[in-house]
Amino acid sequence: METKRKLKIWRDTDSMNPFEDWDCNPDLMTTNKDYSEGEILTFIQEQATEGKVLYNQKKIACILDLDLDNYTEFDKYEKVEEIKYYFQYANIEQLGELCELFKIPYTQYTSRGYSQGDWSEVLIVLTDSFFKKTGCKTKDKKEILKGTADLFDNWAWGDVYGFSIVEIQKCNLGCEHEEIIDSCGGFYGDNFEKNGMIDNLPKELHEELKNYNYSDIEY
Repeated sequence: METKRKLKIWRDTDSMNPFEDWDCNPDLMTTNKDYSEGEILTFIQEQATEGKVLYNQKKIACILDLDLDNYTEFDKYEKVEEIKYYFQYANIEQLGELCELFKIPYTQYTSRGYSQGDWSEVLIVLTDSFFKKTGCKTKDKKEILKGTADLFDNWAWGDVYGFSIVEIQKCNLGCEHEEIIDSCGGFYGDNFEKNGMIDNLPKELHEELKNYNYSDIEY
């Protein structure tokens, strides 16, 4: 009896949402949902100290479309509090501009899917609590933001995969019996060498993975 192994790759439609089910990602919000549960807004408000708001009040008013003439009768404290009050009504693009103004590490972009009309505005912010919680270094902020954006795009538009190792036994009469002997999902992105899939396969299947025909991916 002859035995051989074959690799099958499939789209993982039951993958975890990294921004709900994991606790190690930066804070993120989209057009439809704030996965940070208010942490992004809170952090921006914390960075907007009285001095920064007063110094940048004209720029903030321009970003949020506020008329500073309405606050001429306010003292400094009241003026700052009134301006900061409107942060909660800012859209994603405006929040991104506030991050830029207050020198908060962030990225804001439009994530697009594969079908016409599939899109979402995305804002990713690196807060102090993120660096403290994860131990990541601020010098790596560009790489962290890029990796987080890639992770969101892969999850949002279905670029999550799994593999199965199929053992095929062929008897002397030519009949075949297939049995799945190992299976694992949750690999984000279609670069199978970089998304961690190759590290979970026996070495004998590494070459097959590197040369895998993408048209054979199962749905």
